[in-house]
Amino acid sequence: QEPSALFNGMIAPLVPYALRGFVWYQGESNARRAAEYEKLFGALIRQWRRDFNAPEAPFFWVQLPGLDKMPPTTTHADWIALREALGANLALPATGQAVTIDLGDATNLHPTRKREVGERLARLARHRVYGEAVEDSGPVLVRATAGAGVVDLEFSHTDGALKLGGEPAQAFELAGEDGRFAAPTSVEILDGNRVRLHAPSINHPAFVRHAWRAYPTGWLLNAQGLPAAPFSRRIP
Repeated sequence: QEPSALFNGMIAPLVPYALRGFVWYQGESNARRAAEYEKLFGALIRQWRRDFNAPEAPFFWVQLPGLDKMPPTTTHADWIALREALGANLALPATGQAVTIDLGDATNLHPTRKREVGERLARLARHRVYGEAVEDSGPVLVRATAGAGVVDLEFSHTDGALKLGGEPAQAFELAGEDGRFAAPTSVEILDGNRVRLHAPSINHPAFVRHAWRAYPTGWLLNAQGLPAAPFSRRIP
């Protein structure tokens, strides 16, 4: 737990060995300091690229999986915020994120389904580094529009189809300007890239979120079974 101890003991001895890229899976112990983590993680990515003289080396990571039983001093809100801190660094070039909200364990900080985690990281490398024609991301929201009691969502990275996993009724939530979220009464998959949420009790939907829980029980998947990352958005 000393500053720089892990870097000096485990990373510095590898410099300047040649490498092709980085894979990162960490964050559980930092969840209660998500705002700090967002800045430190971005700094780490930039610094390691400088250290290894590899400014364009891809850096891929695993977003935190689902977890219900939190570590001491960590709250569900902390866990959600740390996921957002990781995702914010996708703004850096040559980065990618493996989403694992569907692979967690309610009570185990270190869930056992590591094979799927590795396969999702491999998809990122296969597509973005080696140029293979494989889908490397779950659905990504590109547009949200609202009508009276209805919200339409359009996604990219669907690989031609969308489906709901886990408990479908728990995948999405809507809220009006009061910010009081509730599950829609029904969810429709309209075609290969659109979802329609029905909430007759909300006349003017203003916010939509997906899997916005530390331990989500429902999620949206594409044709490859890759989940959309949790998101919370204002509807324009």
